[in-house]
Amino acid sequence: MNGAIKQVLILGTGKFAEELADLVSDIPDMRVAAFIEHSDPGRCKEKLVGLPVLWIETVKELASTHFAVSAPYKRSSPMGFPSPP
Repeated sequence: MNGAIKQVLILGTGKFAEELADLVSDIPDMRVAAFIEHSDPGRCKEKLVGLPVLWIETVKELASTHFAVSAPYKRSSPMGFPSPP
């Protein structure tokens, strides 16, 4: 992932997650790829601010290519995802 655009997954789908996506979009070398939902699979049927919402149990394979940040906390490294630098 060195030198490339960092793909970011945001853990959460609430208002703070939307604000976090807006903040990440201002960082030149980062791009929000999707949001991750952990409590209501039905939320994965619709996009959030134009981005997909993925069910948490389906994203483990993205750990090698994406960073994860958590909406309620500053940084998070669940399921093997690295935190952004």
